[in-house]
Amino acid sequence: MKKIVLFLFVIIYLSSILLVAQTLNTRITIQKNLDFQTALKIIENFSLAEENKNIINMSSFTGNVPIQINQLPWKDALQLMINTLNLELQENPGVYIISDKVVTRQSSEYSVDDKMIRISATFFRADKSFLNSMGIDWSTLVDGEVQAQIDFKAAGQVADDLFSASAAHQFNEGSTVIEVNTLLKTLEANQKGSVIARPSITVLNGKEGHIQVGQDFSVKTTDEAGNISDQFFSTGIILTVTPTLIKEDDFELIFLEASVEKSNATPGQISTIINKNETRTDVLMFHGEETVMAGLVDVEYTKQRTGIPFLKDLPWWFLGLKYLFGYERFEQNNREMVVILKTEIVEPARERIKRKEELKEQFKRLKQDFDNIGEKLDEKPEEFKIKDLRD
Repeated sequence: MKKIVLFLFVIIYLSSILLVAQTLNTRITIQKNLDFQTALKIIENFSLAEENKNIINMSSFTGNVPIQINQLPWKDALQLMINTLNLELQENPGVYIISDKVVTRQSSEYSVDDKMIRISATFFRADKSFLNSMGIDWSTLVDGEVQAQIDFKAAGQVADDLFSASAAHQFNEGSTVIEVNTLLKTLEANQKGSVIARPSITVLNGKEGHIQVGQDFSVKTTDEAGNISDQFFSTGIILTVTPTLIKEDDFELIFLEASVEKSNATPGQISTIINKNETRTDVLMFHGEETVMAGLVDVEYTKQRTGIPFLKDLPWWFLGLKYLFGYERFEQNNREMVVILKTEIVEPARERIKRKEELKEQFKRLKQDFDNIGEKLDEKPEEFKIKDLRD
């Protein structure tokens, strides 16, 4: 009996060795233009069988496999795909993680003669119907002033405040030119709008700049290996700009790619909902020019109680009179967010260093002149006495 058991054990052991050897020698073929996720699923089956490891794709690539893979071991096939797609493969306990390759720019690529572009932004939100009544034409924005067709009956107190502040003047019949900064202050004073933020960012030529006025929130996610991680999403007002300098003859222009997103997160029973408004533009601008991005509209609902004064605000237990003399109503307010962008070319670092050294020399000479005057005052103070004007 013992010999039979030992014989069966030897057979099982040899079978497992042969199965492992067969797995190790298994070669796979991946057809060209096969979906990348499908190819990873095929390779993952062999990875689980041999090493008990999942394969998680965290890269941004979602296309097809660009090459034909013929009769290669699964690990070599995986590495070949990763190298071809310029991705990174990281081996962790229980999992292979595929991610985008981080590209770092060498310091030799930078130069002290590189120019930068400063992007100044103004985010403000105002009542849409009120802006329409003022007839503001944002395409006429020049040097901080904008043309409008003001309806004085609809604008009311705001129009009077603009003219009393000398912020507006007649341009032609029916048209008025308004200073934008004073317009924003007047809108805030009359509770018709508000300035949300005035951020500014300076970026290298051809590089992307990012401004966020808001917050990030996280969502718990579970990968195929059962690991729990936080995935973060950005919300709020997000401005992304990519300025590129264009030289033509003696002119320098700025090609600006800009996108503005206004979003907020609403937690739900099953998942979190992101409400998003987004606008994009590509414009050609010169140094100091301004452009406007508008059209991001929010809908707000406010509850108001109206009716006969005093009686409508009585407590509910007072004979229920508040329900007879008043009622509640909901008002819909459409608010539009407007973004004003201004571009400025910043001189290269070499010129800024040179100008800084010149200013140091000027301050040094001024200090030396003051020291000389002080020494003369100590030696011959009578020469510096101020004569009486009556003499």
